Amino acid sequence: MVPTQTLPYTLCCTRASRLQRYERYLYFFCYRVTDYLRLPPPASCRLSPSPTPHTWTMDPPGTFQKHYQVSSSIQKEALKSVPQIARRNENISSRARCFIGSICFIVAGYIIIMFTYRNLLASPPSIWMIDHDARGGWDEHFKKQPLDHHLDSTISVAEDNESIQQDKNRENALPAIDKKIFLSKVATVEAHSTKKPTAIIHAGPHKTASTAIQQTIVQYSKRGILRLDNFAIPMVPNVPGTPRKKSSWIAQCFYNKSEPLVSWYGCDAKHRNDTLDYFTSFLSDALESKTNVLISSEEFDRPGVNMTVLKSYLKGFHVHVVIFYRRFYQWVLSFYNQEAKNGVFQQTFVDWLQTDGNLETLQLLHTAKVYERFKVFFDVSILNIHDASLSILPTFFCKHVFVARHSCAAATKNPDMTRSNPSSKSLNLRHFWNAIGEKYPTLSLKHFPEEVNEINNLFNETVDTFSPKCLSIDTEKILLNLSIQFEKLATPPEWYNSEQGIRALAAEFDNYRASKLCSIDGKAILESKEWVELFANISSKLDKIG
Repeated sequence: MVPTQTLPYTLCCTRASRLQRYERYLYFFCYRVTDYLRLPPPASCRLSPSPTPHTWTMDPPGTFQKHYQVSSSIQKEALKSVPQIARRNENISSRARCFIGSICFIVAGYIIIMFTYRNLLASPPSIWMIDHDARGGWDEHFKKQPLDHHLDSTISVAEDNESIQQDKNRENALPAIDKKIFLSKVATVEAHSTKKPTAIIHAGPHKTASTAIQQTIVQYSKRGILRLDNFAIPMVPNVPGTPRKKSSWIAQCFYNKSEPLVSWYGCDAKHRNDTLDYFTSFLSDALESKTNVLISSEEFDRPGVNMTVLKSYLKGFHVHVVIFYRRFYQWVLSFYNQEAKNGVFQQTFVDWLQTDGNLETLQLLHTAKVYERFKVFFDVSILNIHDASLSILPTFFCKHVFVARHSCAAATKNPDMTRSNPSSKSLNLRHFWNAIGEKYPTLSLKHFPEEVNEINNLFNETVDTFSPKCLSIDTEKILLNLSIQFEKLATPPEWYNSEQGIRALAAEFDNYRASKLCSIDGKAILESKEWVELFANISSKLDKIG
C-alpha cells in the first residue's frame, strides 16, 4: 500500500466561492496535467492551506486516477469552470506539445517522402517510367565512370576538364524533364521493366544528317556529357579515320560478302579480328558496369548487314535503333551529290538515275527499307526531319536516346548543325569538263592555266542560258510514287495525311523536278557556236606552240 499524502489545500483564485464545490475536481485536473507533462503545477494553480482541509489519498505520479476516479461528465463540467488564467496556462502546455509534435511529424514525413522518392526512381512502377536501375539511379549514374579505356586518346575526357566542371556546376540548374517524353512510339514493356543497359544504334541512313549527329556525339564524349548520362561510345583502336568514323569499322564487320551493295571498306582481313575482339570486350565491360552504349554509323543502312550476328553480339542489352527519315526524291539527289563529289559517279544526275538498275538499287538504302530490315530484330524509332515542330539535334538526344538528361540539355541549348553536302551547282563545272574530255579526247590543257581559266569563266557566264536536261516523264512518275509510298511506310497516318505530309510532298516535288532534278547538258553546250569557236582558237594556239 502506497503511503497516503495529506493535501490540505484549496484553490485560491479569483471568484473562489464559485469554484468551491469544484475544488476536488480542479485539484484533479491540475495534478493530472502536470503529472502527464512531468512538470510542477502551473503557477495559476496556487495552493494554500484550506480553512477546512480535506484529506485525499494520492499515489505517486502516474497512478493518481487509480484511487480517485472522476466521471467524464464531471470533468467536462469542471473544465468549463476553470478560471481564464488557469485555462490559459493549460493551453500553453497544449501548444507546446502540439509544436513539438508538429516538428517531429514534419521531420518524420520528410524522411519518409525522400525514402519513397528514391525507391520510386530506382524501381519504376509503371510502363512509362524509364528503367533507372539500369542506369544506376539518378544519383548514382551521374557518378559512374564510363569505359575510359575504350576511348581513343584523341577524345580523352581530360582534354576538356573545364567544360566538365561547368557541366557539373550547372547540374542543379538543368531543366526538369518529363520522363514520359523519352518513350519512343515503339518502345516496349521490356525496355522499362528489365534491368538491362540500353544499346542505342543510330543507323543513318546516308545523307540524313549523320555527319552532324556523329560530330556532336564525339564532342559530348570529349566534354564528359555522355559520361554524366552513363553512356559510352566505341572507339576502335589502331584504325585510320576520324573519331566519328570509328563506329563505321564495327558496322562494316557485320556485312555479308555475298549480299549486294556491300563493300568491305576498312573491315578487311587485317583489321577484322581485332575490331570484333575490341567490340566484344567493349560490350562485355558495358554489361558488367551497367553502362549504356551509343553506336552511330550510316554503314548500318546496307542490306548486307547480318542482323542475326549483330543481335547475338548485343545479347544482354535492350537494343533500340534510331533511323532518320528524308523524302526519297530529296535523299536520292543528296546521295548522288555526295558520291559524285567523292568521284564515285562521273555521269550527270539525270544520266545516272536513268541508268538501268540504279533506281531499284537506291530503294534498298532508303529509310523505309532500312526500317523494314531492322524492325524484325530490334525496337526501331524514326526521326522525321521534315517535321517543322522538331529540331533535329534536341529531338535525337531528348526523345530517342533514353534518359540522356545532360545531352538533351546541351543539344537544346545549341541545336545548330553544320551542312556538309555540296550543292548540284558545284558539280556542274566538273561534269562540263567530263563532256569536254569526251568531245576532245586528245586535248590536254594541263600546262595551260590561262586557257583553263578562260573556259571556266565562259561556262559560269553562259551556263544559265542553256536549257537543262531533266528526267523523263516516266522516271518522274516512278520517283514521285516511290516517295509517296515511302512516306506512308516511314511516318504515322496523322503525319502523311496532314498539311505537312503527302500534299506538301507533291507540291515540293513539282519545284524539284523543274530545277534540282535536272542537270546541265554538256554536249548541247559544246555544240553551240561560241563554244565551237573558243575550242577552235585554243586548238590553233596549241598547234602553233606545238
